[in-house]
Amino acid sequence: MNLFCKFVLLFVLVTSVKSSLATSESGSGFGYTTVKIFNQMKDGSSLTVHCQSGDDDLGTHVVDVGRPYQFRFRVNFWGTTLFSCNAYWRGKIAGFNCFDAKRDGKRCKSQCVWKGSEDGIFGYPEGSPNPDLHYAWR
Repeated sequence: MNLFCKFVLLFVLVTSVKSSLATSESGSGFGYTTVKIFNQMKDGSSLTVHCQSGDDDLGTHVVDVGRPYQFRFRVNFWGTTLFSCNAYWRGKIAGFNCFDAKRDGKRCKSQCVWKGSEDGIFGYPEGSPNPDLHYAWR
């Protein structure tokens, strides 16, 4: 097989792989990362989130206490997947990157957990009870 044919074959294989797949389904399958956003408002008030990537707008969702909003996706071939969210609570906003492949590739490889409270949005490394990221309400 000559070099041109090898290049064409490689190009077809790479372009046939979907760079990212985001769904609002629960659970996590092989090769997926799941983002979960919890509402921990002590007064029971709702938290509203709107998340998106460069390819997928996941829409606006109301997160009630006790029922997390979650979505899953595959990190793209280049390892540049980025999902950002805006969270809204009582007229305030907190913007945060809920998944950044460069930051979270090891931090939360299969599951990224975020919790909204009266103090802002907190990010938790996978398997840890302690947050390592904080975004205050503005």
